[in-house]
Order: sequence, then C-alpha cells, then structure tokens
Amino acid sequence: MSIEQRLTDELKRQGKSIQCPAAVAIRTEQLFDQRFAGKLSAGNSASLFARPRRYSQAVMIALCLLLFSGIAYASTLLYQLNDGTFSFQVSSNTQKTLDAQQTQVVRERINQVRQQLASGESAVVYVPELNKLKLPALVKVNQPQSYTSIEGWQQQLVGSAGAYKLPDKLPEGFAFTEGRTVLPIGAIDADTLRDNLETLKKQSKDGAAGIAWKKFDADGTHAQSFGAQEIPNLIYQNAKGDQIQIYYQLIPESEKEKTMQAQITGIEQVEKVNLNGKEAYYSVNNHAFLSPSDLSQALTWIGQDNGQIVLYSVLSESVGVSKQDLVFTAEHMK
Repeated sequence: MSIEQRLTDELKRQGKSIQCPAAVAIRTEQLFDQRFAGKLSAGNSASLFARPRRYSQAVMIALCLLLFSGIAYASTLLYQLNDGTFSFQVSSNTQKTLDAQQTQVVRERINQVRQQLASGESAVVYVPELNKLKLPALVKVNQPQSYTSIEGWQQQLVGSAGAYKLPDKLPEGFAFTEGRTVLPIGAIDADTLRDNLETLKKQSKDGAAGIAWKKFDADGTHAQSFGAQEIPNLIYQNAKGDQIQIYYQLIPESEKEKTMQAQITGIEQVEKVNLNGKEAYYSVNNHAFLSPSDLSQALTWIGQDNGQIVLYSVLSESVGVSKQDLVFTAEHMK
C-alpha cells in the first residue's frame, strides 16, 4: 500500500471520531441562514440555497434555552442528564457575553416591544446589540396570555395531562399565581429568519431607534414551527413577590435517542441532586441577561409519562428563593 493511501485511510479513520461542538453547529446554521437570506434579498431565487431546510427540534430547543438563560459560543460540558432514551447536556463558557450596559439596552428593547403587544400576541424583533456580537439577532418576543386557574391553563395544553406534574405542596407562603403556554422569549426558525432578517436589519439601520420589529403572523408553516417549541409554564409567588416557576418541555418522538444541548454563560455553581431517586442538577447562573435580577437558579431533570419524555425545570429569578425551596417544590410534583 502506498504512503498516500495509508494517509488517506488514516485521515478517514480519524475523521469518523471527530464531533462538531453543538455551539459551532448552531452558529453554522445561523450563518447558513444569513447567507440564504442574502441570496434571496439579491433576487437570486435560482440559487443553490433556494430550498430552505428547518432546524431540527433539538436545535430549536437549544436556541430557545440559549436566549432565556444566557449566551455562549464555544463551551465546556457542565452536566448531562440521561434516562436511557434521551440525553440533555448543559455547557458553559464566557467567550460571548453582554456587559452590563449592553444587557440593560437589550432588556429595554425587548420590553419596549412587549409593551406594545396585546395578550397572546408575538413579534419578531431585530436586536442590533446581539448582531454586533455575532449572536442570533432575531428573537421572538411574546406577550403570554395569563391563565389564573390551573384548570384553565390545563385546557390549553397538548399531550398527556400526566406529563404536566403539579406540586401538591409548596414552600411556606407560596401559592399559584398564573399559568402560561409560552415563555416571554422564544427562538426563531429558519423560515422566519429567511423572511425577516434582511428587512428588519435594514429598517434598524434606517431608523433612529436602532430596533426593528413586526408582529408575528401565526399561521401556516410558521405556526407549526413555533408550536413545536413552546414551553408551558407555571408561576408561584409569595407575599414578598418572590417567584418559583415550573417549565415543561415535551420532547418530540423524533428526538428520542438524541442529545439536546444548551449553551449557557454565567453558571458558577452546579450540583447533582437526588430527586426522589431520580438524577437532577441544580445550577446557579449569575449572568442570565433576561432576568431582572441577573440571577437564574434552576433544578432540572428528565421524566416520562406513558412514553412521553419531559424535561422539567423548577427555577427562580428571585434572590429570596433558596435551593431548598426549588428542591422542595420538585419533590412534591405528582
């Protein structure tokens, strides 16, 4: 065998063992979509990019987690949950972060848009500060409809009712406040990016405010894309205004045997917790840029109900809520 052939065989063998980091894969998809949007804006409809593809559910979920938890690009593994049929990894790094001033500007821009939305409405928003850091510049801003009874909230849910476990006991002083079927912030799929990125970017440059947005037309294909990634959630509050939230993320059948990856900055503490015999992880993020307190602490684990995989998170952005409060709430979810 020639030296060239041996080198070729060795490169092929090593190539099979190389795995692209999830954060790099996500950034690659974003660049692909930006390039695709540019081709369309130039009128090149016959381009090689003329037939768009969708993000997988796993990537969409990862982007959503990235947006409401923190930001990262290159990352190192913090912890991994695995129930045998599904795996969830959380990684962290500080290579891509917003400073305090940038954080405040982004919060103000998002709140400015949300205040102009009616209950149940959503908008696609271009945030130039994120674009400057080469981060996802389009975000979906929701004005979630509030359900003031558990029963009313449950009527809006999809899937098995058993997947949405409720706490039968709460930390002292806490009571149910509201339920929502979406989070205040969502992710953007490939179609919405293609249809809106260049237009809103141009409007942002032309306008004095620097921000550009439009209400989301939730019909047809886009509605299916967004509906698949929404995260129903419950809010419990005490007299001091401290809140505990519960997120329910139903994992589609198509994502079984796969790994969901979330890249988050600012996590300074991670601790493994035995939750009624189940493996869970408690984490503290002191740079959650959409949290008014900058704090986001969460207890996360994987559960199942009649074959439906659910990623549960009990979390809080309130400094008055302790790890013990989160664990207590999770231990009493039936």
